[in-house]
Amino acid sequence: MPLELPAGSEVYLDSGFTEYGMEDDLKEAEDLNFFVARKKNSKRLHHPSVDFLINHHRKPIDTTFSEITALFLKKIHVVTDRGFILKVILTLFAHTLTKAFI
Repeated sequence: MPLELPAGSEVYLDSGFTEYGMEDDLKEAEDLNFFVARKKNSKRLHHPSVDFLINHHRKPIDTTFSEITALFLKKIHVVTDRGFILKVILTLFAHTLTKAFI
């Protein structure tokens, strides 16, 4: 999984990423710093200050994702792949306009 990020980049991941071996391999091969929001029963817990930083950086991402998904319809009826892409792009454009004028 090539991420094509500069060496020393910081990658913030949610608690669904629990592959410690893959995390170690990518850190060694790509020289990336992974900050994973760990679950409470994780084998690799972070110091509380690191947990605070992870939550601080992830919260805007989660909030934006929630706002975008709230704009989607419950069911997207499309016939073609192009129609689906068009609806997704227009939804993202609507989100951008909403944020620009608030």
